[in-house]
Amino acid sequence: MTSDARIKKISEASGLSVDEVKGLIEKKKEETAGLLTDHGAIYALEKEYGISHEEGGRMDFTKISDIKPNENNINIVGVVKEVRPIKKFQTDKRSGQLARVVLADDKGETNVILWDKLAELVNTSKLSLGKIVIIKNGYTREGLDKKPEVHVGNLGRIIIEPKNIDPELTKQFPKIEEKLTKIGELKENEVASTQGRVLYIYDKSEFDRPDGRKGQRASMIIEDETGKLRVVLWDSNADLISRFSEGDVVKIENGQVRQGNRGLEIHIGNRGRVLPSDAKLDLPEMEEAKIYKLAEMEEGLQNVNVAGRVMRILPIKEFTSGNRTGKLASLILIDETGILRAVLWNEKADHVKKIKQGDTVLIRSGYTKPSLTGEMEVHVPSRGSIHINPENVKVADITTLINKHAEEKKISDIKPDDRNVRIIGTIEDVDESPIMFEICRECGSRIENVAGEWLCDICGEAEPAYGMVISCGVSDGSGDIRAVFYRDLAEQLTGLSVTDALNLIGETGDELAPVRQVRDGIVGKSIAITGNARYNDYQDKLELVVSSLEMLPSTSKTPKKSVSKKGTPPDDVPEEVLRDADLPEGDIEVEEIKLDE
Repeated sequence: MTSDARIKKISEASGLSVDEVKGLIEKKKEETAGLLTDHGAIYALEKEYGISHEEGGRMDFTKISDIKPNENNINIVGVVKEVRPIKKFQTDKRSGQLARVVLADDKGETNVILWDKLAELVNTSKLSLGKIVIIKNGYTREGLDKKPEVHVGNLGRIIIEPKNIDPELTKQFPKIEEKLTKIGELKENEVASTQGRVLYIYDKSEFDRPDGRKGQRASMIIEDETGKLRVVLWDSNADLISRFSEGDVVKIENGQVRQGNRGLEIHIGNRGRVLPSDAKLDLPEMEEAKIYKLAEMEEGLQNVNVAGRVMRILPIKEFTSGNRTGKLASLILIDETGILRAVLWNEKADHVKKIKQGDTVLIRSGYTKPSLTGEMEVHVPSRGSIHINPENVKVADITTLINKHAEEKKISDIKPDDRNVRIIGTIEDVDESPIMFEICRECGSRIENVAGEWLCDICGEAEPAYGMVISCGVSDGSGDIRAVFYRDLAEQLTGLSVTDALNLIGETGDELAPVRQVRDGIVGKSIAITGNARYNDYQDKLELVVSSLEMLPSTSKTPKKSVSKKGTPPDDVPEEVLRDADLPEGDIEVEEIKLDE
């Protein structure tokens, strides 16, 4: 397929003109300082817009005042007037969630219902007041108020702040401006929005409503230049308390101001939400307490502060103990003095969703206790807090720390779940599998394409970037193991950047081309790698997820390569030669001989 045909297909899938698509191609090339070719940029856009999803040409928009119930494939454009929090539901057939957004144009306003994955957008600042939004491939239903409302499900798309919208279309839209009231100026019984720095956090708790239904609430104390205020989060908003830590700045939208036992409070119910904010407040620095080194942890410490790099993240686990239920997650932290497990309890466990390997984590108000094996741990209770990559905490880079504490082993001695082991060996083979995967441009997490839109579990609607992964067989004479290299380690091993790989795939149309190009240059290389061992049930073999890589000088002028394994004939031997062959078990080692020497 020619480049022009591919560009036309992107235009059809995206609703952009051909010239606009060409502009995006040039922009992607500029973002990589010219390293991305036309083919590579086209490939990236094809991935971004999900070319296999058939869509029509340019969009026609329905005015909000012309919307009628029971219409399909409707497109509207409007300005965000109100955003309401997520509501979760459970029926006999399924569980799910939805969120309501009010959109307005020059002719009226309507409720837009975002379903399931798309509902997560309301927990981000992407959907803020006054932003222009396109709803594509929605459908309409009659709402509880007997007025038509627009629903966005699996086949629909939401485009926030579209770059190529006709200004003539939106210039008559109402001007929606956000008004933030200082804490000291809030008045009882008003609905208001405000912002402040978090002083204290009180975790979520459940209660029984008079009608027998379960409810939940959480709270925090915030401050600005004019005073302090208790923020009470109800029901689905209470689930968000784990996103915040002491010292964060938060924005409160559409809260109900009430008189509490200790002064005014602002309550966030089914019409309001709480979001992280980048606002700079004129407040003094919060008082800093001592930050312990990991090796200084001893039994019985209370309200302890400790920091380290994240070596490993253990997933959330739910538990039942007697009448008590809860959940926990763990982080393995490392600094220049040692390695320590941090245990995050209940709502604090949700922090692992936004923490990445290599992040610096500061834990405040934790306590220490020995594990069942006698190793010291730091625990983060409801009164504790977790801060990710704080600016005032310096810890050495993760690779330096891992190598400092790594245990060197022979491959034959490695066991499943061994952590931070270092091996020295030779690359024997390279897996022939796709090298690229999509990640969120903002947080780096894996993302998925939902109804033509890239969505991140953390950031909501996301713009895709790309990471690399490559797997190799490594041997040290005592045995062999599969080594998996992700992201920057894959780039270091292959000598290819992400843009190099995108260009090559775009030019060849072959997602295996990058692996095939670098394979011969990798096989036979001597390396020192450090990582964590795990057993791959699918491949029924042990593998090492690499955390650091060092290329070593080659120790042999004539490296050997594995030609066949377990009686399997080499690919390049004619079938008739092997038809009656009695192949031995194990590897056949063939020495490569250079005839010109």
